[in-house]
Amino acid sequence: MELKKSGTERGLYMMMNLIEKGTFEGERPLFKIANVQIKHSEFLVGESAVKESRNLKVSDCSFSGKYPF
Repeated sequence: MELKKSGTERGLYMMMNLIEKGTFEGERPLFKIANVQIKHSEFLVGESAVKESRNLKVSDCSFSGKYPF
């Protein structure tokens, strides 16, 4: 993961962690993550991949399991 500046929130820059080209499997692999941008990743069989997470930006990802968000 690398840190990347992304947008502003109330005039402050917020740092977001970047997950790129990841592969995740099973139940809740990224449970309660926060301030993360996920790109070009694959979520295999499993449920609730990012349950109870906040401030996510997800792009160009594929989800095979149930209830990805």
